[in-house]
Amino acid sequence: MCSSDLLRLANEHGVPVTVRGRGTGNTGASSPIRGGWVVHLDHWDRIEIDPIAAMATVQPGAITARINELAAPHGLFFPPDPSSLKYCSIGGNIATNAGGLRAAKYGVVRDHVYALEGFLPTGEKVRWGAPLRKFVSGLNLRDLWVGSEGTLGVITQATLKLVNKPAARRTFLLACRTDEGALEAAAELMGARVNPSVFEFLDTQTVEAAERRRGHRVFATAELQGVEATHALLLVEIDGHPAALAEDAAKVRAWIGRHAVAFRETDVEAEAEALLAAHGMMLGHFPQSFEYATIGGFAATRSSGQSSAGYGRFDSMVVALRVATPVGEVRLGASPANASGPDLRELFLGSEGAFGVITEVTV
Repeated sequence: MCSSDLLRLANEHGVPVTVRGRGTGNTGASSPIRGGWVVHLDHWDRIEIDPIAAMATVQPGAITARINELAAPHGLFFPPDPSSLKYCSIGGNIATNAGGLRAAKYGVVRDHVYALEGFLPTGEKVRWGAPLRKFVSGLNLRDLWVGSEGTLGVITQATLKLVNKPAARRTFLLACRTDEGALEAAAELMGARVNPSVFEFLDTQTVEAAERRRGHRVFATAELQGVEATHALLLVEIDGHPAALAEDAAKVRAWIGRHAVAFRETDVEAEAEALLAAHGMMLGHFPQSFEYATIGGFAATRSSGQSSAGYGRFDSMVVALRVATPVGEVRLGASPANASGPDLRELFLGSEGAFGVITEVTV
């Protein structure tokens, strides 16, 4: 049965349809909570690179990182880099309008989609936009579909814009004494007309929690001039032609001298990736909102984080739950060694409050 027939049949009989790619999202959007049918597209993973037009034609199940692997030999790349880049699919990126660290300079997925093909819920095939750099005719329904999370139809193919891969990059990680000081410094750098490809802020509360969890500091006390207090962090990366990069790097170093207590800098690819990875490690299992989110919310939504590829989702760390249900309070799980009976703990994790209120979490 082809996609159009399946959707038409589902529409005629009122059967819910959920589209699923690689299942890496943190919100449960690919879970068939209303039952029905799941359209699994991870095997639709063809990627075609057009180096002359600087475009990629992809199917929705293609791994996002794979696009860059195929584009790199032509000096091109696809800038959006969500935290699950190495294992998420482009269809999900389009459906959620994913971004990533490089959004500061290059924008999000919507800024890199030329055309989409797919099917309406009623089964009709549609095509929005065209594989052209300039296409201005008609209503822009393409951008309406990007970020619509499957509510408007099923995406089966996309034409993506590729850009020239930067010839050089330089990465900086710096510590500022206070959150306010870090934010003031960030505003000054933007005013200096330096356009970072990555520009991330981690407040002192986040850094303190992450350092306590990791068991060591990002910058040693000696690097921080003997100060024991936690510092806010700024992660900055600039890229481009080496000549232009040298000019921007000089501006960044002068800026660092005015605002940073300590910093690290590299133009070595492996070291740059290590600094970027340090940002993800600071967040650990927690999602990007962890400095103000609650542990109950993590459990209810099975939230993850930038290191989930290595450590697993949040629910893999939960030993036990105490839940207030409509029929009374229950405790699910007791110890890491308790494996008797059905694991109702897993049922409650990610249920978004459907079965009761989580009152205690043991991790």
